[in-house]
Amino acid sequence: MILKAISQQPCKTQNIDMSAVREFQSGDAEMALALMRDLACFEGYIDDFQVTAADLIEHGLGSDRLFTAFVVPEDDADALLGIAVTYIVPWTYDLKPVLVLKELFVTKEARGRGVGKSLFRRAMGYGRERGASKIQWTVLQTNNRAKTFYRRLGGSEDTNWEPWHLSLTPPLDDPRVLPPETTKNSNPTNQEI
Repeated sequence: MILKAISQQPCKTQNIDMSAVREFQSGDAEMALALMRDLACFEGYIDDFQVTAADLIEHGLGSDRLFTAFVVPEDDADALLGIAVTYIVPWTYDLKPVLVLKELFVTKEARGRGVGKSLFRRAMGYGRERGASKIQWTVLQTNNRAKTFYRRLGGSEDTNWEPWHLSLTPPLDDPRVLPPETTKNSNPTNQEI
């Protein structure tokens, strides 16, 4: 009867219930930071990663927070299984907010247990609560598992837009950078550039 006793034990591979998802709290900061660092390693920007636990508390809590994060804590341990970081673009062409899913990361050990799905659904609910018309996110080009995951949840690639960026801290000798306007008459002909 050893088998029966073992089979009645809770299994670590059980799926996560949506009720396990909760908002980020100050006590989660170090664990959330560890997940964010793991994501930065996976996506290849760990050398530029500068976020601290204090930053997460300062910018992720309170009435004037810059982002909202959701976490899934491990039942019997002082650990997090996953994190979703979101922020709101207040309005766009339809005068409705857009929820941006900045990060979604699940520990390797918790993958396949519904953690990511629960976090994503909670982010969707949060967007609806805020009146958002849609949720948008980016996926690393080589992350086919993530693409499959998002398609299963109803997401689709936006083929109309390409992600672009421009560093606001280029080297000072970069000739492509326009020099800052130093005086009112820096454009003597007042022509549009």
